[in-house]
Amino acid sequence: MFHLYSLFRAVPVTWLMLFAAGLLLGADNALILKFPITFHEAQTLLGAEDQWNLWDGAWWTVLTTGFHHGGIVHLLCNASALWFLGRLLETRLGSWRYVLFSLGGLTVSGVAQSFWGPYVGLSGMLCAHLGLVWAWRSSDPWLQKYIQHEQIQWGLGFILLCLPLTWFHILPVGNVSHFSGLIYGYLIGAVYFGSTRVRVWKPVFLAAHAFLIPCFYFLVHPVWNGNYHWRRGDVAQTPEERMKHFRNAIYWNPSLDGPWLNLAAAYYEVGNFRAAWEWIVRGLQQHPSFPKAINLARKLWTEMPNRAEQEGARQRLREIFGEDAANWEQTLNMDEAIPPPQRAKFKRIVVPEGAEPVEVTLPPFTLPRRALDEIPQPNEKLPAPNPKTPGSAEEGRAA
Repeated sequence: MFHLYSLFRAVPVTWLMLFAAGLLLGADNALILKFPITFHEAQTLLGAEDQWNLWDGAWWTVLTTGFHHGGIVHLLCNASALWFLGRLLETRLGSWRYVLFSLGGLTVSGVAQSFWGPYVGLSGMLCAHLGLVWAWRSSDPWLQKYIQHEQIQWGLGFILLCLPLTWFHILPVGNVSHFSGLIYGYLIGAVYFGSTRVRVWKPVFLAAHAFLIPCFYFLVHPVWNGNYHWRRGDVAQTPEERMKHFRNAIYWNPSLDGPWLNLAAAYYEVGNFRAAWEWIVRGLQQHPSFPKAINLARKLWTEMPNRAEQEGARQRLREIFGEDAANWEQTLNMDEAIPPPQRAKFKRIVVPEGAEPVEVTLPPFTLPRRALDEIPQPNEKLPAPNPKTPGSAEEGRAA
């Protein structure tokens, strides 16, 4: 017991990181046993990086996600490497300097990998450990006693082996975090513990860490990503803000179907039928087989405030679809928008007790002759759009 306590006092940071990783894996599994959620959802609840949460401002998940792991095998591999390298470096650097170095490796590898997609695991930080030992070992006899050159070669070989494993979809690995962590650790070793000629770059290397600030900003605000603007539009509080983000989503990625529909719906909510029709029709041009967009277009057509607006909407549809406009007019039931004249209604009148009830027929509501002549005859309703029908206006990408 005393031996364990002495070992903890010697390398407390290494022990705490091992404890945090093990505790989180246990908590992740406890959540999926207790609640009907997936393993990824459990990790997200406990601080693992998720694209949506990151875009909502949870920048700290770039750091906390490193302590989550994909399973017990993943944890054991990283824990064994941390127990071996972490004890050596914490003993050699001291706990406070080791904390700063580990935090830097975790941040740099995490930020680099996050631009490619979410990940879990401490392997990026451990590659920074390997890079530091690789650069520092040649000038430090103490490290040479505990780490052989062959061990570093095995570590580098494992990093390279992960490339084909990911490429051939055998094992998903965060290779970006591996290489960015390795380079960061090697630069730390070269600049701080290398030759005197290289050490003069210490202030420059330290100041370069400020570059992480804009990296974090663009991780949380990837303004070039259509999905990001789609997400921001969904959670926006005002119609104007929603419209702005949906327009940006369409600008950066027109292949997304949701922003077209949501932008038209946003204009519909504020009563701008003309703009709503413009965006939903252009969206149907991009995604002809999007059922929700077709339904919204039908709804917009039937709720146009007057005949002039309907005729303008019909003309705009013809300009956008050209020869296919006639098919789309049928698909959107544009010939059935105006209901036929109302039929005669009957009203029962209360009469004195004992008398026979008398039915009185009220005359139907009529329109002027010119208006009646303009009412089109309703056509038969078309079936649901079928993208497999050759030559139909509904051909295109399925939603």
